[in-house]
Amino acid sequence: MVDRSGPESASLSFRSNIAYKGSAKTFTSSDMEKATDNFNELGVLGEGGFGLKLLSNEDGL
Repeated sequence: MVDRSGPESASLSFRSNIAYKGSAKTFTSSDMEKATDNFNELGVLGEGGFGLKLLSNEDGL
């Protein structure tokens, strides 16, 4: 089980004039559930400013 009793990490929003011109893959909730064994906490690698980092069990995700 992940300990969430510590301080929360919050991201501050800011405006940027930088345009992103790359490409990024969009994943569905179904893709993420499948790749993480339904967000199984045994696959937690760590936690950062954007939430938990989970190990993927799927190739290509």
